Amino acid sequence: MATRQTHDDAGWQADGSMADLPDEQVLAAADVTMPADQDMRLSELLHRQQAGVLGVNGATELAALMKSYERGLLRKTWGLVEAVRRGLRPRLDGR
Repeated sequence: MATRQTHDDAGWQADGSMADLPDEQVLAAADVTMPADQDMRLSELLHRQQAGVLGVNGATELAALMKSYERGLLRKTWGLVEAVRRGLRPRLDGR
């Protein structure tokens, strides 16, 4: 059974190119998730921001976590695109 990859795993280019990766790594990218501890901390910081009680240090941490989240979302997107292109996953629109 494959281990779930997290946002910081290597093996993909910043431009999203996954053409040279084996199928297993493409599928892992399509299933990438933010580590639970980071996800919980991101939620906490977002709630504090909404409440207007996020300090400078919290804002810096929030920015770093948002960058990590966005990078992971890009990785997941490119993994899904490549998996569909290879026929490893069905199209999301059901066609």
